[in-house]
Amino acid sequence: MPLNRGADPSDPRVNADEDGRFIRQISAFRSTIEKGGKHPPEKGRYVLYIIMGCPWAQYHVSFCYI
Repeated sequence: MPLNRGADPSDPRVNADEDGRFIRQISAFRSTIEKGGKHPPEKGRYVLYIIMGCPWAQYHVSFCYI
C-alpha cells in the first residue's frame, strides 16, 4: 500500500509498503540558517525554547552558556 496522504496516521498501514515494510515520510525540516540562504541569520529573529525534561536539552543549555 503506498503512502496515503490524509489517511489516519494512527493506522500502521499508512506508512507501509505492500510487504509491510516501513516507509519514512519526506522530512519537512531541511532548511538551514545561512548567509544568502532562504533563512538568513538575523539578530533577535530566532528563539530557542528548551524543555528541561527533554534528555537532549542538556547539550543546548551547555552550548548557550559557553
